[in-house]
Amino acid sequence: MSRKRPGPKSRISGVHLSISCTDTEWSRSRRLADAAGKTISRYLIDCAMEAAALMERGEAGDALPAGAEGLVLDPAQQQALLDGVRDLAARLPGDRQIAEQAAMAAFVFDAVLLDMAGRGLREERDALLAAHFGGARAAEIAAGVDRRAAERGLSP
Repeated sequence: MSRKRPGPKSRISGVHLSISCTDTEWSRSRRLADAAGKTISRYLIDCAMEAAALMERGEAGDALPAGAEGLVLDPAQQQALLDGVRDLAARLPGDRQIAEQAAMAAFVFDAVLLDMAGRGLREERDALLAAHFGGARAAEIAAGVDRRAAERGLSP
């Protein structure tokens, strides 16, 4: 005896699949699907089909699917920005100006990290921090950002 699944009569029949993901991946997938006006299932299938079409056309396999969010700067650009700020700070006269510039750079850096935490991009953020600061220091920075994000209600 088979049981019918509850749901609309227009439900597409076919293969039913179960997937596993982290809480962060699930939260991000839900937000992206909602933003696209789709169910998570439909959004994931559409992303997979779009990626397959890109590969068949020989286009970049790492392109983001429609509606996906990418980071603004890649790791090399982030390093170049940091190097530029350090160079600028080294050329400024007087300790006060250097301290002010360092404080402004730290403020921008913290704002970017808080934004990533608020958008559920913790895994991406942690990977970037680890690449630039090493594992132990990256974990300290991430813990501080997570604490401040929670205090400000920015956690997804």
